[in-house]
Amino acid sequence: MAGDTKLETIAARSGFSVSTVCAVIGGSTLPPLQQVLSVAGGIGGSQRHAHGLWYAAALQAFRASQPKNPGPLAAFGIELRRAMLKEDLGPADVRRRMVEAAARFDVRSMSVGTLRRLLSGAGAMPKIVQMDLLLEVLPLQPDELQRLKARHRVLSEALEIARELGDELDGAA
Repeated sequence: MAGDTKLETIAARSGFSVSTVCAVIGGSTLPPLQQVLSVAGGIGGSQRHAHGLWYAAALQAFRASQPKNPGPLAAFGIELRRAMLKEDLGPADVRRRMVEAAARFDVRSMSVGTLRRLLSGAGAMPKIVQMDLLLEVLPLQPDELQRLKARHRVLSEALEIARELGDELDGAA
């Protein structure tokens, strides 16, 4: 029964040490999602409820850490990182998913460096096929997927126009 289980039992059921279980339950820092789900299972709690509580806390911490007025590229990176947060995905997790999906669709995945620059809001936009692949492996609702695809296309076009204008200005000098 939830609530009266000993820490050692929860640790054994969750597959984590007693100290990890204490850290997850203690709540002084946001633990990884997998630890929260394992501890919830260890006490017989609802993993869905635990995920919801974890995501609310993670989203709050994420929002607090973001710049107040990001530029368009940084804002796009923030949206992508927020989507990754739903499943506690890091760049390596996303890259692994992209490589697996790329093999199925016979397309080339973006590099880790490109992914990191994209998530930080720095650098150029990836090719449409690479961005579509990235968006397909993220936990997105259909409307979020379409909105981010459209936003990528607009940002890519704007960067291309800016590049062309820069080339024209360089040639006129």
